[in-house]
Amino acid sequence: MRDTLRALLLVLPVFLASNAWAWNDKITHRVLSEKAAEYSILAPAKGDYLRKIGLGNNLQENLVLGSEAWNVQEWIGLGSVEEDAGNVFTAHYYNHFHNPLRAWPLAGLNTIYPFINGQSSLLWAQDSSNPWSWRKTREHFYSALVSSTDAGRSESFARTFKGVGHIIHLIQDAAQPAHVRNDPHPLDDMGVVPQFENWARSPAHASTVASLMATPAFPSVYLGASADPGYVPITQLWDADQYNGANPPGGTGTGISEYTQVNFFSEDTIGWGGFPYPVISGATPVVTRGFSNPLSGTTYPREYYLKDCCGETNGGQGYLLAAVDYLDFYRLKYPLFGGLLPKIPVLDNNVYGDYARFLIPRAVGYSAALIDYFFRIEMEISEIAPKKDADGNITEVTLRVKNGTQTGEALSGGRFR
Repeated sequence: MRDTLRALLLVLPVFLASNAWAWNDKITHRVLSEKAAEYSILAPAKGDYLRKIGLGNNLQENLVLGSEAWNVQEWIGLGSVEEDAGNVFTAHYYNHFHNPLRAWPLAGLNTIYPFINGQSSLLWAQDSSNPWSWRKTREHFYSALVSSTDAGRSESFARTFKGVGHIIHLIQDAAQPAHVRNDPHPLDDMGVVPQFENWARSPAHASTVASLMATPAFPSVYLGASADPGYVPITQLWDADQYNGANPPGGTGTGISEYTQVNFFSEDTIGWGGFPYPVISGATPVVTRGFSNPLSGTTYPREYYLKDCCGETNGGQGYLLAAVDYLDFYRLKYPLFGGLLPKIPVLDNNVYGDYARFLIPRAVGYSAALIDYFFRIEMEISEIAPKKDADGNITEVTLRVKNGTQTGEALSGGRFR
C-alpha cells in the first residue's frame, strides 16, 4: 500500500487549498497562537509589559488597522491564520517546512514538483521577500513606539502583533511531523490517509487539546546567538544545529524541528524518507490498545509499536509510535486470507493522542518564547536630572537608564527619541 501511495503522489495534482499545509489554519493555529500570548511576557500575569508601552488593557487592548478592529491577542491569532492564506499560486505555505538534517539553504520542502518546493521556514521568517518577516515586524514595532498620532500608533501596533502571529505560525508548523520530514502530505489532507492535523482540530478532541495547551513546554535553548551568525537568534527555536542524525534528542534543549523529526513519524514517512529516527526494529516493544475503527464502525484490540528509546521516552514509560497493522481489521475478518496480507504500520487516533501530549505543549511554549524574545528589551529610568538656564527654563534633561533586559544583552547602536 505504501508503494501505491507513492505512485499516487506522482500523478495526483497538488493544487490544494491553503489549509492543507499546516495545522488547521482556521482553528488550531489561532488557538495555539492566542494561548501562546497568554503564556508570554505580554500576559498580565507576567508583569505590565503592555501597559508600559501604552496599551493599558493589556492583551484586550483594541487596535484598529484599516477596517479591522481586534484586540492584541486576536491580532496575533489573525496573523497566524493568514500565514496560510492564498492559493497555490500566491500562498507562502511551501515555505513552512524545515528539515534539520540538511544545511539551511537546502532544508525546505523538496519534492519532484519544482513549483511547490520552498525555502526553509527558519529562513522564510527572516527573508526580505517575506511581507511579515522578523525585520519588517520589528519595523512596525518601532513605528508604533515613535508614532505621533493615536491612529498611526494603533495601526503600527496592529501590524506588529499580526506580524508576530505570522512568525509563530512557522514555529507551530515545526511541531507537526510532516513539516520537518519533507512530507507535503497531500493525500492526508484529501482524506485518503488519516492525519495528525485533523485529529487536533476535531471537536471530539477539543478538551484534550485545551488541557495540553494549558501545560506549555518552554525551550531551554541558548538565544544569545544563532547557529549561523548571519541570522537573528530566533533560529535556535527551530534548529539549534545540535542533532546530526546519530544523537537523537529529547527534552527542550534543542530546536523544535530537531525534537519533532527525531521522535515522531509523519503519515507518509513511516520507515522511509531517509530519516534515521524514529526507528522500528525487531527490538521495538509491542503493546495492545483498544481501537475504534472509523471505517468499519467496530472496536477491537490493536497492536502498537511503543517508543521507549532514542530521544523522547516519556520518562521511560514510552508512548505509541505507530499501529503495527493497517489491515488488521481485514486480517481478523478473513482469517483464511490473513496470512496473505502485508503488515503496514500506520498512524491512528490513539497514536495522534500520544503525539499530541508532547507536540502541542511545545507548539505553545516555543511560540511564547519567540514572543518573549521579540519584546525582550526593557529599560528602567532611575534618575531624571533637568538643567535650567538663568531664567529657570529647562534646557536639558539627563536620564540614567538601566538595561533591564532579562537576557543580559547589551544595548548599542540605538538612540532615544
